[in-house]
Amino acid sequence: MHSRLLLVFLVWTVARVTTAQCTNPAIRREWNELTPSQQQLYVDSIVRLQKRPASNQTQNASVMSYADFVTTHVEQALWTHGNAQFYPYHRAMMRQFELAMQSAGWSGPVPYWDWPSISQTWQSSSVFSYFGPAISTDPDGCLQSGPFAKGNYTILDDTFFLPVGQYSRQVVPGGDRSCLRRCGSEDALTDATVITAGLARASNYIEFRGDDRSGYHASGHVGTGGSMCGDMADGLFSTNDPLFFLHHGLVDKVWWRWQRTCPYYQFNYEGTLNGADDPIADPGDDTARSAQKMDSWSFWTVTDVLDTQGGVLCYTYSKSAGDLPIVPVNGCPPVPVVASIKAPTNTVPTAPAASLTAPTLGSSQIAQLSQDEDSQTVDDDQGVNGEDEPTTITDSADQPTDQDPTQEPTQARIIRFNQDNSQTTPSIQRRASLTNNPDVYTTTAENGTTTVHYPNNLQTITIPADYTLHCVYESNVVAKNTKTGLPRTFYPDHRHDYVLYTRVECAGVEDVSPKKDLCKLAKPAPLDRGYVESLGMDWVHMESNDNEARMFVDWFNCGCPNSYSPSQWKFQQA
Repeated sequence: MHSRLLLVFLVWTVARVTTAQCTNPAIRREWNELTPSQQQLYVDSIVRLQKRPASNQTQNASVMSYADFVTTHVEQALWTHGNAQFYPYHRAMMRQFELAMQSAGWSGPVPYWDWPSISQTWQSSSVFSYFGPAISTDPDGCLQSGPFAKGNYTILDDTFFLPVGQYSRQVVPGGDRSCLRRCGSEDALTDATVITAGLARASNYIEFRGDDRSGYHASGHVGTGGSMCGDMADGLFSTNDPLFFLHHGLVDKVWWRWQRTCPYYQFNYEGTLNGADDPIADPGDDTARSAQKMDSWSFWTVTDVLDTQGGVLCYTYSKSAGDLPIVPVNGCPPVPVVASIKAPTNTVPTAPAASLTAPTLGSSQIAQLSQDEDSQTVDDDQGVNGEDEPTTITDSADQPTDQDPTQEPTQARIIRFNQDNSQTTPSIQRRASLTNNPDVYTTTAENGTTTVHYPNNLQTITIPADYTLHCVYESNVVAKNTKTGLPRTFYPDHRHDYVLYTRVECAGVEDVSPKKDLCKLAKPAPLDRGYVESLGMDWVHMESNDNEARMFVDWFNCGCPNSYSPSQWKFQQA
C-alpha cells in the first residue's frame, strides 16, 4: 500500500547577497594569537559586561548585560539545541555578544579557542591563566581564584521558570549565586583529527549537524565543565561560564569551515525544529526554513546568517593549528540553481552596515514556478559550479498545497530539490501531490517497519516499527520515537543506525591515557546521557556518533608513528 505524502516546500534555500556589502571582513582570531594585553582586555570587558544591570531584551546589544545572554540561552535552550536551528542561533548569539563586548571596552572581533588542537593537554592552556583554573580544588567545585572567583562573580539563579510551550513553569536546576563551578576532568577532549573526519563525511547540513555534532560540541561543554557538576556542562546554564563564548567561537568556526568546503554547503540548511510549538515555527509545522526568524534574535532570519560575509555579518576566521584539510569523502555535491524572492531586510540597529538591497533582475531571470498565481523570481547567476556571483533568496512558509480532499495524507512530508541543474532556467515544482508524482512512496511491512522508496536512484530507507515517519528528504528520513517523541535521522546506507563500538584489533587491548603516549591519542570521555536528553537530543544518535569517533581514534592510533595530530605535536614539543 502506497502512503500518500505531500510536497510542501523546497527547504534547501540559497541566500547569496552581494559581497560588496562586506569588503573588509573582520578576522576572528584564536585565543593564543592575541597579545597578553589583548587577552586581559577581553577578560576585563567580560567583567564590565557582567556588572551591567540586566536590560531584559536582546535587540540592542550595546546595553545588554552578561546576565541577558545567560537568561535568553536558558529560556530558549530547549528550542535551539538538537535541531536545525542550533548553528544559526548560536552564530547570531556570538554576533550579539561581540557587539555587546565592543560596547564594554573590547576592540575588534571576539576570539575563539582551538582546544581540539590541544585535545590531550587542554588543561594547560593559557586560557585558564585568565579565566580561572580548569579544575577547581574546592569541595563544591567553586572557582577560588581569578576574576570569576567566588565572591567576585555573580551567576544566574539556581531556579528559573521557562515561559514557553510544554516547558512552561518547569523549574530547571542550575548553579546558584554563590559561585561559578568548574569541575573539569583529566580526560582528553575530541581531537582535531576526529572533527575533521566527521566534516569530511558530512554531505549535507543534517549530516553535518548530527544532533549538534556530539563529537566536539558536547565534548567541549562536558569536558571543560566536568560532567554535570560544572556550569559549563549544564545544557541550559552553560553561559554562566565565560568559557562558553570562546568554545562557541570554535563551534561557529567549525560550521564556517564546513560551509567553505563545497559551494553547495554554504547555503544548505534543512531539518526540523524541536516542535511545531516553537515560537518561530510556521503554524502547526516544525519544518525548519531559512526564512524563519530565530528564537531570541528575531530581528534576523536564518538566511541573514548563513554567509558570514553576506552583509548582515562581515567576518572570517584565522587559520589555527586544528584546521586540518577537509577532503569530502564523496566529493562536492552539485550546486542547484535556486529560486529568489527578495533580499533579507531585518537588521539590528546596533549592527553597522546591516541593511540589504536586492540586486536588479533581468527579464531572463524570471521564471514561472507553478501553475497558479504563486510565482517567484529566479536568479540564474549562481551556476552549478558554485561561483560567487550575487544571488538573493528567501522562502515563503504559508503556501497552500494542492491536495485531493478525499485522500488523507500521512503526517510525513516530502521535502526535496525538484529541479534539473542542467537547465539554464530551472522549473521548480513547488505544489505537487505524490498521487501524481511517483518519485517517492512508502510501504509498511507486517512487522510494522516502514520503508521509503526512491525509484529515481533505487534507494530505500527503512525505519523501525517504534518510529513514526515525520519528514522525508532527498537524502534522509526523519522519524520520531513513538514513546519519547524524540526525532532520529535515517539514511539509505544505515550509517546512522545504532553503531556499536568494536575495538579495532591493531589498536591493542587498552585505551591510551591522556599525556601518556607521544604518538597515540586518548579517547574523550563518553557523554552523559542526562546532558543529552536534557536538551531533547537523540541519545541513540549521539552515542552512535561517539562510538564512531572512538573507532576512528583506534584506527588513527594504528598508524602510529606515521599518523599526525596537532595535539600530539604540541605534547611532543612541551
